[in-house]
Amino acid sequence: MHPGEPHGKKESGSVIVMTAMMATVLFGVMGMAIEVAGFYSLKRKMQTAADAGAKAGAIELWNGTTNWTTEAGGARARTATPMARTVSR
Repeated sequence: MHPGEPHGKKESGSVIVMTAMMATVLFGVMGMAIEVAGFYSLKRKMQTAADAGAKAGAIELWNGTTNWTTEAGGARARTATPMARTVSR
């Protein structure tokens, strides 16, 4: 094609096609970025919960207010009672 010549029919509409393809790729990358950000946010929330549990346990140990045997026995009694009734019948 020489300067001053009108554009041929082969090239008309190619900008729209390229824009559509690039928009598809752009939306795909944006979606992936949003998913990855969600994963990092969930990881942070789970780590915060684990840290809070560890801190609460450490405080209980430091204060000496732990009652492990009573808690374990109570939990065992709460979970074993329905099972014992089912087995004895």
